[in-house]
Amino acid sequence: MKKYFCTMLMIALFSFISCDNASTDGEDEEDSISMDGYGSALDNAYFKVWSDNSWEEYYRIISIDGDTYATIITSEGNEYYYSSEGYAGFKPYGESLILFDKPIVSLPEKVVFNKKYTSQTTFPYQGYNYTMKIEQILMDTVSVSLPWGSFNSCLWFKTTSSMTSLAESNTSNGQFWLAIGPSDIKQTLNSGTSITMVRGNVNGQNWGAGNLSEIPNISKKQTSFSLTDIMRPMTHFLK
Repeated sequence: MKKYFCTMLMIALFSFISCDNASTDGEDEEDSISMDGYGSALDNAYFKVWSDNSWEEYYRIISIDGDTYATIITSEGNEYYYSSEGYAGFKPYGESLILFDKPIVSLPEKVVFNKKYTSQTTFPYQGYNYTMKIEQILMDTVSVSLPWGSFNSCLWFKTTSSMTSLAESNTSNGQFWLAIGPSDIKQTLNSGTSITMVRGNVNGQNWGAGNLSEIPNISKKQTSFSLTDIMRPMTHFLK
């Protein structure tokens, strides 16, 4: 039952099942592209290793107050929660679970170039109420070459994420590239550093080189986290 649930759960990360919770800017609906094939299924074989030695993998199915979530865990020990609606919450290593007031849903099935797609949610943390807002723009289709393969017609997105409360405000800018098959294969982080996928198992297929069963242990060095950590994983899963 768990395997069936995970296999069918096609869910959202910087990329946001419908436009119900997302607003858009722009009027031109003609210059668009289908997102079919560019997403990831969160099945129990899923994992990715990145060029900065970070990684993420499927972790578990968990039910909370009658709602069911599939989760991934990262090399830092952070756990990301996904419902059938999208990206639903975050559990920092060694801390309590943060569930969003509503999930961040995915981009529509067809995306218009150079149109801004906006989605947001709210959540409580350490006595404050936060608003998280994600803005994404599909810039172009490009070719991306990695040491283990080249991919054509990759979707190149730019994204701006913000987190605000009475206590603080954080803004993060980034880029990501989606390929049919392995999904996100390259990211440019807020720091300006670009990372690429090295190996993994995505959508039931092995990608990259090396021993695909060898994933490093969770790092025990992280003793705190930045709220921008919450914003990063939304690129990983699309419907």
